[in-house]
Amino acid sequence: MYCEVNVESKPDVREVLKEGENLMKKKTLLASLLVLLLSLALYTGVALADKPVPVGERIILYGDPITFPAGEPFHIQHGFFLGNYMNERVGNSRGLSVMILEVDGVEVPPSYVTTDWGAAPKDPENPGKGGVKLFTFNFPDGMSGTHTFVRRYFFTCQSFWDQGIELDCKNPAELIEFPPFMTSLEVTFE
Repeated sequence: MYCEVNVESKPDVREVLKEGENLMKKKTLLASLLVLLLSLALYTGVALADKPVPVGERIILYGDPITFPAGEPFHIQHGFFLGNYMNERVGNSRGLSVMILEVDGVEVPPSYVTTDWGAAPKDPENPGKGGVKLFTFNFPDGMSGTHTFVRRYFFTCQSFWDQGIELDCKNPAELIEFPPFMTSLEVTFE
């Protein structure tokens, strides 16, 4: 018995290897794309989850004493304009300036600080992009009793010098309190 083999129908080893290589390249590319997409989704999710947000209702530190529900979350958020807007009033060094919050005479650190360029109105006489620097203080557990909140602003010596106000400062970045911006509010949490 003889077995006939058709030499022409036998696959070429080089072609089989080439097809295998192409299939491996496609699988590697697909796996790489999948890893990239998963990484991007994870990064985006983490970035969005990490973005700080104010909690509860905002208490604004102006006006007469107020009453607020005890134990309810709240936040205090104040700040100032940056950039070209209001430069004539405060100078160019505001990016270094800060707002401090005191509760019953004790300084409270901000939960977070944000700077949003483009959020401030534009000054037609001094065109350019303005911004807002906001200091947010979250109180997620609320409070009880009566408390006094004091808001204080500190600006750099350079900010005052830019306005022609002479101060006894040695360092342009030294922070000096600006009392006209100080406000306080008594809040009863019940």
